Formats: sequence, C-alpha cells, structure tokens
Amino acid sequence: MDDGPFRLGNEAAADKVLAIDISREGFEWALSHSCPSHFESSVYGSHGRWKAVKAASPVIIQWDPERSLLLKKLDYCAIQIGLSGEAANRYVDQWIMKITDFTTLSREIRRLVDSSHLEDAAKLIPLENVYPISPAIWLTIGASDPGTAPGSKFMGKAHGPNWPKIRDIVP
Repeated sequence: MDDGPFRLGNEAAADKVLAIDISREGFEWALSHSCPSHFESSVYGSHGRWKAVKAASPVIIQWDPERSLLLKKLDYCAIQIGLSGEAANRYVDQWIMKITDFTTLSREIRRLVDSSHLEDAAKLIPLENVYPISPAIWLTIGASDPGTAPGSKFMGKAHGPNWPKIRDIVP
C-alpha cells in the first residue's frame, strides 16, 4: 500500500516524493490501535474517555479533505495517520515492504496541471479502489460501510456530502 504522493500543493518544492508500500497486517494494526485526533461522542461517549485513549494510543488519525488537481476541496477526505512509539518502530522494522520514488511522476503531474493539461495529468494518477476493512476498524477510524456511498470508490460516514472517507491506498 502506498501513502499517496499525489497531493500537489507543496511537492514542487519537495526534494523527494516517495510512495511507501507497507504490509496489510501493519496497516490494519495501525488502524486498529488508532485514536481520532478529534473527539467522537458516538465512539467514546465522554471527552475524558477519548483523552485517555488518545494519550495511550501509538497511532493518531485525522481526516483531511481530499483535493482536486486544482487543489479545490472535494466531497471526501483522505485519512492522515500519525505514528509514535511502538507503531513507529513497527513501521520501520516490520511493515515497510517497498519504497518507490515518485518524484519525477509527481513533478510531471504538477507540470501538466500548471500548463492546464488536466486530463493528461489525471491519467497519470494511480487508480484508487475501495479498501476493505472490518466493521470494528470502521468504528475505530470513524468510517462506515462502503455501501453507504453508492457509486463512490471511497467509504466513509456522512458529514456533509460523503465526508470523511478512507481512500484506498493499496494498489
């Protein structure tokens, strides 16, 4: 799975844009040991319980609006995953399967966008599919069954039109 190097806001200044493939087991461990960065009453009931879980969690997640090639907010979000402690150690020592340099491709997409060749740029972005996860993980990360978003290649719960969403980051 790769962490999606195609948010084109600041990559032009980046030295390298990398896709890091990690094991499914590692990704699901991270999700199942995560806590949202913001309080979810439907999951935690009380602010105090959420704060305790968050303080103990090696993984913090948040949902950021996905962007179009022109950096306009879309009606779904990408999951952002922060690792610390045990999760960071597992990531480095066990989960990484492959690292791919997407710098050249990212810059080519940016060049095409900057020259108003959006169709050509879009063709270079890897296809995303629904990432299947268990209902327990859906609840943990604040997502829902992909069947709740008909016609979408994303899954998520409603918060505005189809927001937040977890996008498939597995090739």
